Amino acid sequence: MTAHDTELIRRIGRGDESALEALMLAYAEWLVNVAAPIVASEDLAQDVVQDVFVRLWEIRTQLQIQGSVAGYLYRAVCNRARDVSVHERSQQTLGMRAQQALGALDSQPVSADAMSLGDPEFARVLDTALGTLQPRVRDIFLMRVQGDMSYAEIAEALGIGIPTVRVQMSKATTALTRLMTTWLNSNPERGDSR
Repeated sequence: MTAHDTELIRRIGRGDESALEALMLAYAEWLVNVAAPIVASEDLAQDVVQDVFVRLWEIRTQLQIQGSVAGYLYRAVCNRARDVSVHERSQQTLGMRAQQALGALDSQPVSADAMSLGDPEFARVLDTALGTLQPRVRDIFLMRVQGDMSYAEIAEALGIGIPTVRVQMSKATTALTRLMTTWLNSNPERGDSR
């Protein structure tokens, strides 16, 4: 651990936000490059790095780094990126279906290959399912899926933290998955397209 990094960690532990900013400035670009191949998205990689620095700030008073700061940050970013990658994959199918169904709701044409995803009944069921979500949860889901906004952009737009956005997205996708799975199971001819 370099003396400069050691001093920054010590200052962060005392609540010095400028030390956190200095650490971010020193390592953020490299860490985004570390996370990007894991999450397959530069936007998500930036979210991952921001999450790691937010978490570092949250645990600053208990923070004890064995070895180098760079090594600690590398491991933290890799672990978080793997978690995000798994989470994103689990949401990807529902997100694609929802996006196509929402496009159908907006009267955008849907290709014949996607008919089972964009048919009026699916769109109606999805719209009904979205209506069951709490307003904030629904807004966050629509900002992510329909607005194609990153978690960081949503957090900034709503004045909330990225972890809160992730929790709300998880709530939305869990509820929508449950409701849409029920519909797909009651319509087996559509279930084959999953």
